[in-house]
Amino acid sequence: MNKLSSKWKDYWKNIDDAKHRYNTNDWKKFYSKELSLFFLDEKQPALELGCGNGELIIPYLSRFSDYIGTDFSLTMLRTYKKCAPSVKLFCADASNLPLKNEMFGYIFSNGVCQYMNEDMLIRNLESVHDLLKKGGFYFIGNIPDKQLRFLYNANALRADKSFSLYKMLKAEFFKYFRKYVQRKIDDIWYSRRFISELASSCGFSCKTFSSLSYEYRFHALLKKE
Repeated sequence: MNKLSSKWKDYWKNIDDAKHRYNTNDWKKFYSKELSLFFLDEKQPALELGCGNGELIIPYLSRFSDYIGTDFSLTMLRTYKKCAPSVKLFCADASNLPLKNEMFGYIFSNGVCQYMNEDMLIRNLESVHDLLKKGGFYFIGNIPDKQLRFLYNANALRADKSFSLYKMLKAEFFKYFRKYVQRKIDDIWYSRRFISELASSCGFSCKTFSSLSYEYRFHALLKKE
């Protein structure tokens, strides 16, 4: 098992709360609505990777002709099933999808890319390409933007926090320390250019969009050519 995958599976295995920035219903509705803007107008069979407890997507399940949700946390899936008993769910890693004889017009994930290193992301893109119909779309939501990492660590992207060069340097020091001294794996930040070039190498065209809900993240909308 990949160390990154193992780390996060251990972290999420007993958690049923997605840990959004804000836990208010109004903010969750806004967040959910933003994601729905990238759904297709025409109903298509859809696959969600890293579906979590479903709280953001349940209001929009009618937008798909069929829906399957996957997550590597059984706790999250059990919570989802309690809220939507008829929904199709199974336990799977986004970088190792067991589906074989399924085809989808739309596949999407949200806040999942950060748990995959480059090798895992390549496997994910290759699997998604095999599962998508020609002309189908893969939406990768809320990718931490590598080009905004320093500004994020310095609190420079939010009006409710004070800019701190010290905080940024401290964050970078501990990131270096964990990675090269403790040999631990941190969250993955990706640039828009990297995602676009990787998508192209796997047979997709790619467009990127800034996230409205998280100022340091972006979305990637991939189309199977």
